[in-house]
Amino acid sequence: MWLNEPNRLLLLLAGMLLATYLPRLAPFFMMRDLRLAPRLKRFLELIPFTALGALILPGVLTSVPGHPLAMAAGIGVAAVWAWYKGGIVVPVVGAIAVTYGVLLIAG
Repeated sequence: MWLNEPNRLLLLLAGMLLATYLPRLAPFFMMRDLRLAPRLKRFLELIPFTALGALILPGVLTSVPGHPLAMAAGIGVAAVWAWYKGGIVVPVVGAIAVTYGVLLIAG
């Protein structure tokens, strides 16, 4: 029988690939030649940053319970560094280091 365990697994993976990848790929083909208004284009460009902020911020705000100064210092360093220098790794590592330093100083 061709539908043994490995084949069922491959069929399941192919089905999941189609179900998740095609809806993500379709807008690229449908909107390839579409001209958007500059304000709408700018709005759509900002959605990934907004979504990332909505996913990360709640975890950051509850990361250091009982130490709001350490949390605020970490957020501040990450925000300022990311605003002026960009990137994602250095602001995160800097925020962790500053938060840890404030926690060490505060005892």
